[in-house]
Amino acid sequence: MVYEAIDKQKLIKDLGYPRDIAVETLLNKHQEHQDDNEQLEGSSFSLRRPVQLTLLTYQLEPNTADVQWIKEQLAVKEIQIEVLNVPFETLNQHLSKADLIYTGTTINPSLTNRFYTFLLSEDSPFRYLYQNMPDLEKQLYSSFELNSRKQRSAALQQIEQSLIEEAAFLPIYSTYLRGVIHQDFMGVEYGSTGMLSFDKLFYL
Repeated sequence: MVYEAIDKQKLIKDLGYPRDIAVETLLNKHQEHQDDNEQLEGSSFSLRRPVQLTLLTYQLEPNTADVQWIKEQLAVKEIQIEVLNVPFETLNQHLSKADLIYTGTTINPSLTNRFYTFLLSEDSPFRYLYQNMPDLEKQLYSSFELNSRKQRSAALQQIEQSLIEEAAFLPIYSTYLRGVIHQDFMGVEYGSTGMLSFDKLFYL
């Protein structure tokens, strides 16, 4: 019910940069979803009584503004959200208090690294919350061992779709950052994860 009530395109339009493109998957961060408004307007979504949920996130932008927007939008659907906003480094210490987690992940070019980071890494809230984690781990590691990228992509897409259908997580949007570099720095290059590479960097 929460997922149906979140209009991704409206969130991006209302709040702007650094929110970039609405996404439906971790496989392709540039995949747009064009029909959010039509689906929401045309749905028969309704609740018989107000629902109260706790949404956990960390004290960094754009999360703080995002969760406030989500709280206001869900209130219209009679879903009352209590926001628990904690320091980034303590997020996993508060998981037991939350019904929903609002977090982000770095989109690594490697499909296996992307899914490992989001679903299996020690820092991921997901691995501590998902009830069928042993089965999910087996499926993921089996997909990681497939020979071709096409096979891995298909297997991961199937796993991801199952998780979305279970309402285990909802991809919302991709983002980007703008870097400002002093004019005297030369050899500036960014890695695939957006980090500055120091291999060729020098100062005049």
